[in-house]
Amino acid sequence: MAGGLGQRVGGEGLPADETRVFWRGVTLLEEHEIAPTYELYLSGCPLHCPFCAVPGASRSVRAGERLEPEALVEDLEDDRHPPFRALAFVGGEPTLHLPWIRQVVPLLRAQRPELLLVLNTALCWERGLAPELGSLFDWVVGTVRVHQPACAQALGSPAGHPAQARAAAEALLDAGARVILRLLALPGHLDCCAAPLAEWIGGLGGDLRARVMLNYAPLGEARALPGLDRSLSEDAAAGAALLLPSWVARPALRPLFPIPERLPHHRDPPVSIDIDAGGRVVASMVTGTILPWLAEGDPSLRPRLAYLEPHAR
Repeated sequence: MAGGLGQRVGGEGLPADETRVFWRGVTLLEEHEIAPTYELYLSGCPLHCPFCAVPGASRSVRAGERLEPEALVEDLEDDRHPPFRALAFVGGEPTLHLPWIRQVVPLLRAQRPELLLVLNTALCWERGLAPELGSLFDWVVGTVRVHQPACAQALGSPAGHPAQARAAAEALLDAGARVILRLLALPGHLDCCAAPLAEWIGGLGGDLRARVMLNYAPLGEARALPGLDRSLSEDAAAGAALLLPSWVARPALRPLFPIPERLPHHRDPPVSIDIDAGGRVVASMVTGTILPWLAEGDPSLRPRLAYLEPHAR
């Protein structure tokens, strides 16, 4: 595999001085529990998903640039960043870079103790790593896609990855970690993969939230693959949305953004919103375009925005 990714994930990982970051910045595209999020995209992944949005960086650990832990902490203080309350290690597969992460986390805990630390993972590591990951991070966000070994192989992953991912998630929950599971519904794989995965999620215990992701888009190599060259149909998406049992806790998706006064412009917002009597904007979902829209009328709004707990449902 390119870039030296043939090594086993979940062991010692790459030496800290070989870690590369190929993108970093603030996003609102995550679940409410962890958004807004400063995200660090670390290079390299042992999987070979044909629909990967960043195949060049995921398939080579040499993509991107070196980032010293002290330089990262310094960058977090840059007031040009929009407000954020969490820092997430994303990929690629960030567990390839555990030696570097082990250096970074103590610095963050000492100098930015208010930040939530998040691991965003494809769960492609051995379950024995779960206790350490649960202690390092405030949240672990894991994505599951396929249930059948044959489907995994057809999508560029080892046949054993589906079972490995389920075991890793179970081990995290057993270790007391707070976990968000994303079930990515893939066209052509609803009955064989999404449905049994949803049933499996329904049987999990622990501090878990889960949701079905219906936003699959045919990126990269997937555009040329029959079945994966399309998004979910309207009917398929409606059916997939109902797969998770009702008793499974969902992530919250109704953040509040307090603003000092009503917005001075009348252009339609990017999502459905309400403005309450106190001048707070109640957004129907987390979106990466809400902050620029809110700040459009008055540039001083952007750094003054805060992120509050969602309304009770």
